[in-house]
Amino acid sequence: MSATGLPLPPPRFRYPRRVALVGLRGSGKSTVGRALARALGFRFRDLDRLLVARAGRSIAKVFADEGERGFRRREAAVLLGLAELAESSSAPGEVWATGGGVVLAAGNRARLRRASAVVWLDVSPARAAARVAADAASRTSRPSLTASRSALAEMRAIAKERRPLYAAAAHLRLAVHDDGPRELAARIRASLAEAVRRARRRGSTT
Repeated sequence: MSATGLPLPPPRFRYPRRVALVGLRGSGKSTVGRALARALGFRFRDLDRLLVARAGRSIAKVFADEGERGFRRREAAVLLGLAELAESSSAPGEVWATGGGVVLAAGNRARLRRASAVVWLDVSPARAAARVAADAASRTSRPSLTASRSALAEMRAIAKERRPLYAAAAHLRLAVHDDGPRELAARIRASLAEAVRRARRRGSTT
């Protein structure tokens, strides 16, 4: 186990060609993902944007038309497509910003771990709710998922359900405080490089 309590990468772990960011809505997955992709020279992929492009409708409209179950089916299909492309040795390096609920399905969690290095951006519900409240586009493009009366109460309820699932999916966990996207991207790069070094050391002693 790592210092964060999460499983360490396997002994043959190499610097990944795919990095997937998971975490609550408002954790910064898209902004950090873009910064990380630029730093690594990778392509950036936003799973929610890919889903919207394929559906030809906003996320809110997909929820309204098909319910959460329909949305989750589409989300899983987008992830499956990316994971299958990632299996090609000639596939370019990519950073994936996932939707906050992608970890709800066990199949998605397993697929993420197989196809990428999964980094959990662990943000407090209060910070996530404040960020969402400050983002008008985010407020209007995604529906409420609980019957909570306030954004903070909803975020707390969602975090309680999903934190164990983020932990199960993630190879690495980064606590998100006041760091900007570039700082978080640099921390992710350093953490991945350290994971590779640890794995190589462990591999050389087995």
